[in-house]
Amino acid sequence: MPTVTVTLPSNNTLADVQDYNDPINAILAVLNGQLDDNNIASVNGSKIVDGTITQAKLAASLKTGWWTDSTLLPSPNSVVYNGNRSYTLTFNSVDVTSILSAKMRMMFARSATPPTQCTSLNGTNQYYSKTSPAGMTFTDDFTIGAWIKLSSYPSGDAVIVSRYNGTSGWRFVIQSTGQVYLAGLNAGSANLSRVSSVQSVPLNKWVHVAAQLDMSSFTVSATTSYVMIDGLDVPATVGRGGTNPTALVQAGNLEVGSENGGTNPLSGKLAQVAIYSAKVTQATMRASVSQTLAGTETSLVSAYSFNNTINDLNTTNANNLTANNSAAATNADSPFNATEYGIVSSASFSTNSTVVVQVPEGYALPTSGGITTVSYSINANPLNFPSRADKWTVESLGQNDIETSSPVAGTWYNNGGVIQVPIGAWKLGYQATMFGYKASSFSMRSTLSTANNSESDKFYTLHLNGASDGGNFAVIIPTNRSKNLTLSTATSYYLNVKTDTASSATVGVRGDLSPTSITAEYAYL
Repeated sequence: MPTVTVTLPSNNTLADVQDYNDPINAILAVLNGQLDDNNIASVNGSKIVDGTITQAKLAASLKTGWWTDSTLLPSPNSVVYNGNRSYTLTFNSVDVTSILSAKMRMMFARSATPPTQCTSLNGTNQYYSKTSPAGMTFTDDFTIGAWIKLSSYPSGDAVIVSRYNGTSGWRFVIQSTGQVYLAGLNAGSANLSRVSSVQSVPLNKWVHVAAQLDMSSFTVSATTSYVMIDGLDVPATVGRGGTNPTALVQAGNLEVGSENGGTNPLSGKLAQVAIYSAKVTQATMRASVSQTLAGTETSLVSAYSFNNTINDLNTTNANNLTANNSAAATNADSPFNATEYGIVSSASFSTNSTVVVQVPEGYALPTSGGITTVSYSINANPLNFPSRADKWTVESLGQNDIETSSPVAGTWYNNGGVIQVPIGAWKLGYQATMFGYKASSFSMRSTLSTANNSESDKFYTLHLNGASDGGNFAVIIPTNRSKNLTLSTATSYYLNVKTDTASSATVGVRGDLSPTSITAEYAYL
């Protein structure tokens, strides 16, 4: 760098204009031509701009909107599935909060190539079967899981997977209301024990469903009988009937997409169907949701990816299937992708960085198998980012009539279901058809609450009054209420109803007349 030399007037000497102009001109000369490559060659580039930034990276980022640099943002050390398409990423011993913050888009490349295909069944005569399946000897505790995608609900039962000959065995079913149903049977179709979800699965979306049946316990809990939808425990009921309902009898062929020789066929898509001969913890089930099964999972009898194969992933039992009526595992659809996308819901640092990411429907982050590359963007719609709002919506859906007979006036009842809203910013609301009945004047309320037996936010409460001329009085009225909120922790919201009128005959929610829906719309889009 050139040195500017200035001669100043001696003490007690009067300065003229030239005394000022000379140093100024010297500085301008340096700035106007004497700075060249040789002069600045020794300057540390990191002092000017991050040394990892290259012209190629800048060009790629400008073209796609994505920035990728493992030095700035490495792959996460762990990924945990929280349910409802929310994931927690942990970056050990590195602070990424200067890079990632809420609303930022993320892109992930999987370490292993995921399935790209599934089976799509026609609902009339297509199914898969295996005669005399090996390893299928359980009589009490068992668990079933699968990814499903339905375009419509069946007119009756539609079977995901079964081993049932009409009187004995077990069956995993989607009912006409969209509810998930798992039953074990013993020498008669009425001799059964079952667990059924209160909630229905949504249509036109990949949804993971799982159910565990403890036939001898007759309770609903995380450790006995449960139903999970998209990795979360949902309200369920148990039922028994007939004789010897505490143990099933294995009988019939193993069938996927039907039961008892093609009866009650499924119309829709299936992937990652898994059969376990024992209980599976909900945490273990969540951990298995986001990638293809290995076939070596604890207590796994058989599993089928349907990724251009109908062979059993468990090669020990090797219950390889036979396709019936041109059923094929070649449909170009999958709940997994080689490149996955998400939006940052929150980011924090304390020893390790914790980043919560929400992904859209049809995408999942592997909790095992790994992520090779992480990219991020401040753009709202970088290249290939899935921005359709409906793909980011989380929903609890009910399509049945849930009423409480002889309700106590002033007591809240959870007749409308529950939704767990993940961390982040959401527009949360509900739609329901309230129902009440009394032989005189009647008053009832509905609300969305953080408890299943109370009112937590009056904004969500709707109030209905009616009067009668002395005859019986019944009211059916649709309700709709929503608001914006930001959550730092995942929070459950319950749709509750109550009557203010003593001696009411009933109060409830009529999902059979119009679907009951609690909907969380992701606000970071």
